[in-house]
Amino acid sequence: MHDDDSPSALAPGGSRPLNLRQIEVFRAIMMSGSISGAGRMLHVSQPAVSRVLALTESRLGYALFERTRSRLVPTPEARRLYGEVEQVYGGIQRVNDLAASLARDGAGMLRVVSSATFGQRLVPQALLRMRRRNERSRIDYRSVTYDELAGYFLTGRADVGLSMSPPQHPNLSSTLLGTVPIVCLAPRGHELAGHEVVHAGDFSCAQWIGYPPDTPLSRALAPFFGGEPACAPAVEVHSPVTACAFVLQGLGPALVDRWCVTPELAGHVEIRPVEPPAHVQIWATHTNLAPIPLLGRRFLEAVSQMLADKRAPPPASIEFCATAITPRYRRQRAAARKPNGGADLRPAGGAGPAAARRVSPRRHRRHAYARTAGVSMPAATAHANTDEKGRKQ
Repeated sequence: MHDDDSPSALAPGGSRPLNLRQIEVFRAIMMSGSISGAGRMLHVSQPAVSRVLALTESRLGYALFERTRSRLVPTPEARRLYGEVEQVYGGIQRVNDLAASLARDGAGMLRVVSSATFGQRLVPQALLRMRRRNERSRIDYRSVTYDELAGYFLTGRADVGLSMSPPQHPNLSSTLLGTVPIVCLAPRGHELAGHEVVHAGDFSCAQWIGYPPDTPLSRALAPFFGGEPACAPAVEVHSPVTACAFVLQGLGPALVDRWCVTPELAGHVEIRPVEPPAHVQIWATHTNLAPIPLLGRRFLEAVSQMLADKRAPPPASIEFCATAITPRYRRQRAAARKPNGGADLRPAGGAGPAAARRVSPRRHRRHAYARTAGVSMPAATAHANTDEKGRKQ
């Protein structure tokens, strides 16, 4: 009688732990029932499977299969071991499922905070772009003031934030994403509505809406005014969103960033560019104590794409807006002021004799609005007529 099947003969040094490759081969043999079937499942040769199985049995100190003709019959020990292996593989599958779910939806809810001005259009449009990739993502958005921003991160109530100025705290990091121009909003019929471009001196005697000195927008306007404005604002607000509402009610003009101007608001107020140009910075903030979640990184990526996408600028529905005042438009306005009435002596239709054609400034404004807003000429004409009626009233 031979003792070759005893544990001491199979593994004189005692059993040793199995590695993942040996467990994978053992599982494939159990599922296929043969060495060749396991090789096909694992895309390896049959001798390679046989060598791994032999090493596995040697390490364990007992046989896992009985060789009967062309099949491998698992031993009771193999069946018991296979039950544990399947539980391990079930856990691996759950890990893979979770990893795929995190790639689609992120880890839980994304908490976003921002200044109220960016919550008008920038944040919603960036979230819309992000959710096209993560349809099942959940968002918690809050509009906060600059003074409240750091507290939301330090208490764990925010993952990412957007603001005009970076909060100063050692546990917070901020990145400059871009800038946005500042424009002047004026009520319909206001004196500044007749200006093509608004200058700092236009606020020397006007009753206008401003901001306290310690606010981010007030600091951004310092280069425009060359320091302090010559005339203090009649009304001070802490948010450009509030300033827009006050302008809409006729309290006076205000200087706001263009992301704050919604299409609905643009149809009821006058928008003018400012000279010298002034800009507001857009900062992204997150905590240093933990990495930015996946959804947070994708949200900031969407914001950067929104700022870089020149095909989708803020609304330009007013005839004198900054994008409508092109060099061609200025030349046409200059020609209209000439003594000959702005006659255009170029051939009409590209052929035939020269025909004098009077250049109407009103028509040029409609053309400029149509090009900028991307609407047809009839729509531009209807807008101009509505605008003129509003001014007369």
